[in-house]
Amino acid sequence: MAVDITTLDESILEFLPTSQHEIKWMSTPDVMSGLEVKGHRLYIRKVRRHLEALEKKKLVISTQHDGRREILWQRVPFLSGASGTASLMVASEAVAFHMLQRIARHTLPKVVLGDIDNLFRAAEVRLSQEHVDGRLHRVWPNKVDSVDGAFNLIRPAPGEDVFNVIKTALFFERVLEVKYRPLSMSGDVEPKRKALWPLALVESAGVMYLVAQDPAHAPSPRKPNPLRGLFRLDRMLEACENGKTFTYPEDFSLREFIEHEQQFDFKVEEPVLLRLAFEGNTGNHLLDWRISDDQAPPVRLEDGRLLIAATVRPSLKLRWWLRSFGANVEILEPQYLRDEFAAEYRKSASRYA
Repeated sequence: MAVDITTLDESILEFLPTSQHEIKWMSTPDVMSGLEVKGHRLYIRKVRRHLEALEKKKLVISTQHDGRREILWQRVPFLSGASGTASLMVASEAVAFHMLQRIARHTLPKVVLGDIDNLFRAAEVRLSQEHVDGRLHRVWPNKVDSVDGAFNLIRPAPGEDVFNVIKTALFFERVLEVKYRPLSMSGDVEPKRKALWPLALVESAGVMYLVAQDPAHAPSPRKPNPLRGLFRLDRMLEACENGKTFTYPEDFSLREFIEHEQQFDFKVEEPVLLRLAFEGNTGNHLLDWRISDDQAPPVRLEDGRLLIAATVRPSLKLRWWLRSFGANVEILEPQYLRDEFAAEYRKSASRYA
């Protein structure tokens, strides 16, 4: 039978200590204070009822120290809970979670992985158990792997407290007050606090972004579209709720924001016809892959280079991609992009002269 866990219960279990923590027990008032930081508005009796219910489900234990009347609480360690979950997993499900963990650990921040860590642990427990189906499923993850095509960098991680506040505000559709330091701001300048409507969380190349709307810039006849932008969570110095809620905008679609507005390509421009000439085998992957839906069939030029033509929206991400080919690609069109790269390469050449 499935265990019924509410959003409040999940919040309690997220920060309640276990026997493995330095501070092993937490009082009911301390639990309530922690929940208030996460955005819950509660009274002490409700908190105690939830703790008692979690104790009956064997997810929490309680004690009274030194004859005091105050009840202290502790979460059952995840591994113990994982054992129960593991018993409900079939081997194929355990393999799936084990494989997901392998991919996720390279792309998701630790604070995100923590939310689903119990399932990963349960998968490990399930695969370690002796079953008729055990060996083949257990060795399967060692037979497949994936490799990131890009040079591997150590990605910045958001503060766990900041992330938890943002996640809670996003879930309950509450207004955030943040201090944000963009890349252009000097480190000795103190950012001003500003209000934001959190609309979505997106991971891109291992970095977490908040998609948010600035309520201070309401739509007007001159600018009918609301001001929405991206905020890197690792650049959030502070985040808290201001006690207000907002009406989630009906016109916002995260899929539209990602695919059509191409906001994660960064500084997107108007569409242009892009014509590229690739040297040798450099562009051969574009015989199968496409850079846009209208990409023309590749053509071999008289000098043997591969010609690729397609309509694209120039952006920072497109420029990063083109630079990765170095001298093995020539931009034929548009002229302004060709001139931009020519000036850039002349500058680079002068530095290495």
